[in-house]
Amino acid sequence: MKNIGYACLVATLAAGCHAKAPQSDAVAEQIPNLIQELKAGDERGRAKAAEAIGRLGAEGKLALPALLLALRDEGEAVRQNALRAIIAIGPDSRAVDTLTISLRDSDEVVRALSATALGGLGPLARRSIPALREALQDRDENVQKQAADALSRIDPSSVRRSM
Repeated sequence: MKNIGYACLVATLAAGCHAKAPQSDAVAEQIPNLIQELKAGDERGRAKAAEAIGRLGAEGKLALPALLLALRDEGEAVRQNALRAIIAIGPDSRAVDTLTISLRDSDEVVRALSATALGGLGPLARRSIPALREALQDRDENVQKQAADALSRIDPSSVRRSM
């Protein structure tokens, strides 16, 4: 029964995320269910819950603490989707420390998305500059590119000092 309800929720989100306020409010009311699935579901369910939260954009801000916890999840898809959701939600200084830690993740997509998310925080992410400078030397070129972009968005002068 839980899977049927979850499937209906995902279908609702897929169909109605970009709708006007009445439908959007109904979807936002499902955030507690999505948070629960993000915390307790199987790996596929956790990844889908993070993806669904991301579709809410800024309306998913209530789920930010759960998304930050999901960055420690064992599943790469969960971590990746949680980062995409954090980016979609928009800047929030509560994310800086966790995103900075994620720059050292084993998955290069997670590292690149972490740098992208930090760049989206702009000056709020100043304390991540040392870690982003380290990421300029990452073995993955995309991570290097995203770190450079993040540094330029956080503090343009830090890029010149890093080179």
